[in-house]
Amino acid sequence: MKKILIYAAPFSYGPTGKALSLASHLKDDYNIDFVAYDTSWELIALDGMSISKQSQLIPLENLDDQTLLQYSLIISCSDLSLALRAKSLGIKSVMFDSVFWWRSPNIEDIISIDAYIVQDFLGVDHEIKLLGKQPCNLYKVGAVHR
Repeated sequence: MKKILIYAAPFSYGPTGKALSLASHLKDDYNIDFVAYDTSWELIALDGMSISKQSQLIPLENLDDQTLLQYSLIISCSDLSLALRAKSLGIKSVMFDSVFWWRSPNIEDIISIDAYIVQDFLGVDHEIKLLGKQPCNLYKVGAVHR
């Protein structure tokens, strides 16, 4: 079974909620591990519905290149640097960005990863228009639910 690593940035509970929701949909078909710290770590550790018995919680400080290379996919909830790092190692990477309207990433970073998913929110359409042509790997979605 393929392994997926999901990182939840401790930016309020949005990234953690997205990480747990994604895991709840993927856990039956993939081995899912989580990387988190601070409030994200605490919330993920409490959730029994998204975490399978095989899931591991990996501290952020233990996330070296050798650890990343164990995974076939990295999903980063609100940390673009991890998605870019994974891609530079040849690992498929997905960025799930809850604050695209605020972050305003450059188009080179967006197109350098496999998929860049933004949550539809006020200002998102404006930021997408500022990119010029919308990259084919940029997806706008509604809220992620269990």
